[in-house]
Amino acid sequence: LLPLLPVVSLVRAGMLRRPGHSVQVKVRPVLVLIAAAIFCYLLVVDVLLPTSGDHHDHEGPNSLMSDRERQLGHESDMESKGGDDDTTRHRKNRKNLGHGDVESLKAQTMEKVGLIEQQVLRLREKVASLDKDAAIARKALLDQQLKTDKIAHLVESEKEQIKRFKDKVQHANEGRDKLVEQLKNDQNFINFKEKVMRQGKKKMGEVKPQSVVVDEGLSSQEVKKLEDESFRKNAFNEYRSRHLPLDRDIPDVRHPMCKHQDYPLDLPSATVIICFVNEAWSTLLRTVWSVINRTPQHLLKEILLVDDASDADWLGDNLVREVEDNLPDFVRLVTSTKRLGLIRARLLGAKHAQADYMVFLDSHCEANLGWMEPLLHWMAGDKTRVVTPIIDRIDKNSMSYFGGPSSSRGTFHWTLDFTWEMPPPNSNPIAPIMSPTMAGGLFGINRDYFYEIGSYDTGMDGWGGENIEMSFRIWQCGGSLTIIPCSHVGHIFRDSHPYKIPNSTINETFLRNSIRLAEVWMDDYKEFFYDIKPSARAVDFGDVSDRLALKKRLNCKSFQWYLENITPGKFTPSHDVVKYKGQLKNKLNLCFDKGSPGLTYPCHPAGLFSISQAFWFTSYNEVRYVWDSCLGVSRGGNSVYLGACGAESRKWLYNEEKKQLVWDNNKCVTMQQQGAKLEICDNSPSQEIMFTGVMNA
Repeated sequence: LLPLLPVVSLVRAGMLRRPGHSVQVKVRPVLVLIAAAIFCYLLVVDVLLPTSGDHHDHEGPNSLMSDRERQLGHESDMESKGGDDDTTRHRKNRKNLGHGDVESLKAQTMEKVGLIEQQVLRLREKVASLDKDAAIARKALLDQQLKTDKIAHLVESEKEQIKRFKDKVQHANEGRDKLVEQLKNDQNFINFKEKVMRQGKKKMGEVKPQSVVVDEGLSSQEVKKLEDESFRKNAFNEYRSRHLPLDRDIPDVRHPMCKHQDYPLDLPSATVIICFVNEAWSTLLRTVWSVINRTPQHLLKEILLVDDASDADWLGDNLVREVEDNLPDFVRLVTSTKRLGLIRARLLGAKHAQADYMVFLDSHCEANLGWMEPLLHWMAGDKTRVVTPIIDRIDKNSMSYFGGPSSSRGTFHWTLDFTWEMPPPNSNPIAPIMSPTMAGGLFGINRDYFYEIGSYDTGMDGWGGENIEMSFRIWQCGGSLTIIPCSHVGHIFRDSHPYKIPNSTINETFLRNSIRLAEVWMDDYKEFFYDIKPSARAVDFGDVSDRLALKKRLNCKSFQWYLENITPGKFTPSHDVVKYKGQLKNKLNLCFDKGSPGLTYPCHPAGLFSISQAFWFTSYNEVRYVWDSCLGVSRGGNSVYLGACGAESRKWLYNEEKKQLVWDNNKCVTMQQQGAKLEICDNSPSQEIMFTGVMNA
């Protein structure tokens, strides 16, 4: 059809006249003739001439093969080695092939193409099979690699476990070596003590433990006189104390569960600080030896004896020689050249302390078995934990050792005196006891934390009130105060203090110190303190601006928070609770007096400051003494006493019109010189009782 295109074009050009073209009519026949001639020529060339092989030199049917047929024919020829004769003859004879031969050759070629395609298909199947085998091989290789990686991981894990095991073995060996060294030191120390005993350098305690020796040749009356004299001098029976060994045995009063407690070997060590002024030789040295004998050596960094300018003739150079000759090297003596008072003496001791933890003890104590480990174990868990042991009682008369209650905790009266109370019940008898306050003579604290929270108020003098101040400060400023039931230390509780405070009295310093703590830590609740002790308003308590700045800097909580969270349920003498207050005074000028055996005593005049006659009548129908005890009546009797406050003490009524204090709507209180009792109400002067409305303290 392609040769016809120029003919059609000429015909169209000659027969048609398109717009825009100007073809003369006379030319059209010529164009038609030319087109017909060209058509005839092409027909002859393309159709007739190929059938006659005598006049043309082209390949005939081979020229009619498609490119694909030529390619397949070429590939078929390449399959034979060096060329096959049949293929060569086919090539030579292509010029002589007719149309039928072409079709036959084409059929043969297509057959070969089919064979080749089958071979290609088989090759593809083989390739697919090989791909499948390769995939299986790759998977096997990957599995093997995973197994290898897993084995390598296990090997590394085993190596790490072996390393950790070696580290544990090394740590255990170090601990064993440390323990062996400790045992050696302990044995050396035991040998040292035995040597001291053999050389007779202990000066005291040459008798059996717990025995009391009466000097030969002295009558019982003479011994009694010596005991009384030593009591007046020391506020305890020092005569009996000096006849007891300095390292006497004392009963192990711990709970049985405490004896099976295990503590880490790597507990921190402590500095034990013992402050004293004119302390008796026997009690001071017995305190030291009890700490030495009952504290593991690796936990005892040092013992600091802080002498607050003692002037007793039995101390001085005698004590210096005792420390140098008869005590271990870790016992050191720090002496002040001027009287500091307990608070500043403890600050001096803290300044010289070398250990991270400090344990303060009074100078008339005896540390019991296993006392140090539980204190350090609890403190080491959090440096803001302040701890105290259970304080056992050493009888001031007999010097016998009695276990203290393990179920008491510290609190306070609104006079800011320390006292004890029962804590909430706990099923674990050896669990640490949260304590609102501490007694102050015996406690442990982290040295850094001691300074972070303000150590002591250096504006306080002498002794008294510093324990309540520190207790409030610890709780309100984010710390905690805890009694550790498994730690026991004995203490001689004295009724009076044998030493004096320079330029003051103990009552005066205690009052001034109490005012300072009330002004800083109690907020508006300080008014309850001033209401009980109105004379305190006139006392110059000094500058507390630095302590208020400390409170602000530490972001301490309010005293209301302390009451609600640390000592919830504590009696608060607010105006809606207290109906009447002051002295309970009758017409005979007799007053209820806490210090009198019969509870009656002549009323104190206005100038005599005392709280022994300070009472409240509350909305709970109780007559409450300001030290949290209440007026009660004996069962089945008429005697009146001061005891615990509770449901049985809330049966009082006060008839303001008749000025009568009535018990259970039945009998009235009668106040006479012999004491107070219940009698039938008769309006006698001894029953006419009134509240003065003002505390006389």
